[in-house]
Amino acid sequence: MSELPYDPIDELLHRAHNDAHGAPPSFKGRLRARMAAETTVRKQTRLMFIKLGVGIAALLVLGVAIGMNTHLFLPEPEQTQPQARTNEPATPATSNTPAPENNQPAIDEQPAPEPEPEPAPEPKPEPKPTPETQPDDQIEEKPTPETPEQPQPKPEPQPVEPDDVVEEPAPKPAPEVEPSKPESTEVKPESTGAVVLATRLGDAKFEVRYGQQDWEDFTDQELREGISLKAGRDAVDLQLNGGGRARFNGEVVLTTEGSLTCFILADDSLYVDNLNTGEGVLVLGKGHTAAMGDGAGVFYATHLALEVVCLGGNVTLDDENVMPGFSRRANKRGVGDAKPFQGDRFLKGIPERSLIREDFDAPPAGGMYQDGERLENGVAIMDQEPRYLAFNFEPEAAVLPGMVLRFRYRTTDITKLELELFETGEIKLLKRTQPRLFKHIWMADKTGEWQTLELRVEEIANRDDQENFPTHGDLLRNFKLHYQGGEKAKLEIDWVEFVRTQD
Repeated sequence: MSELPYDPIDELLHRAHNDAHGAPPSFKGRLRARMAAETTVRKQTRLMFIKLGVGIAALLVLGVAIGMNTHLFLPEPEQTQPQARTNEPATPATSNTPAPENNQPAIDEQPAPEPEPEPAPEPKPEPKPTPETQPDDQIEEKPTPETPEQPQPKPEPQPVEPDDVVEEPAPKPAPEVEPSKPESTEVKPESTGAVVLATRLGDAKFEVRYGQQDWEDFTDQELREGISLKAGRDAVDLQLNGGGRARFNGEVVLTTEGSLTCFILADDSLYVDNLNTGEGVLVLGKGHTAAMGDGAGVFYATHLALEVVCLGGNVTLDDENVMPGFSRRANKRGVGDAKPFQGDRFLKGIPERSLIREDFDAPPAGGMYQDGERLENGVAIMDQEPRYLAFNFEPEAAVLPGMVLRFRYRTTDITKLELELFETGEIKLLKRTQPRLFKHIWMADKTGEWQTLELRVEEIANRDDQENFPTHGDLLRNFKLHYQGGEKAKLEIDWVEFVRTQD
């Protein structure tokens, strides 16, 4: 053991001892005894304080250890099964308590009052047998080697049910119908517009693209919104979705502007006919706008200018009217004066527009006159009085510029034929005006042979006024063909059609 630290009292005693040479022996003996006793007391006092400090420190350490590990001891009297997880940390608690055993009863006294509030949650799981199976499932997942849980295979069919639930979503991705959806969406980018605006007529070659895609040869028949067209060597003819016609050279974009069909003309020429279709058309080019509510026109995109020709109906250029048979030009200085149109080879060979056609495979929409005629094998036949074949138009036929009437017929024992087209009378002052009758007469020939007659409607004169003819906008309500001949006279009509041609 190390020596005690220096103390001034010891020094005083030593001095007194040294100075007591002449003292009696008894004094010296008492002095030594006193000095030894005081030294012993001081040593014992110091050791007592040291032991007391060590004991207090040990108690503090033990108290901290117990306070931190109380959760390991308290749940043991509550539930053995759910506390299976805390069995492992219980071992280090014993290793931490080799210290005095007198402190253990103090630990027993502290947890004793704590489990008293905990029995309250114990009755809650007791009436619910199902939650007991749930911790069993969890115990089976982690502490699998526990033997007491082996006699509980019954809850195992319960986890089979959630396995079935997992199998149900598994077949959901199995039907690979969803990947078919993107396949349908992949087709849409190829034709970005969903609305079909036109179809190709004829076999002229041209290229197409959507947006900034590469130009490709057009092989389909349908042209959708947003498509760019670039003609090849020949002009390209189109059938518009509303019934009109178009032809273009150069490059043009086909799109829509609201409810209107819109052509964006980059260069060269464009022809559009929307007469009597009810489908408005816009043409944009070189910063200018042409519009047609009901008309036919030609559009030329030149250097910084847009020229418009009105072939019939109503056509405007930057809100300025263009009269039929005239052209006007718009540039940065505005719209120029009207000039007579001299024609253009670009318009030759434009396909006809079919307006009305009756094949007599079934009665016409407006009905036959029912005066003894009959339909046999797609042919209308009349061989008795009153010696005519007639039917009504439904709807009425509107006269258009370039309108042509054609029909295929055959005569037997007939000498004379008279075609009559009746105009729909107008109502004025609550009285219907007398309708005009346009009539064409000719002598029959080539009896017994099928023939085709073609007449321009605008050249069929009024019966009462030979200088009066049908004009654009007149409405015709019927077709009637009279004949004269012998007793065996018979008239047969294969088909009748009205078409519009562009000169």
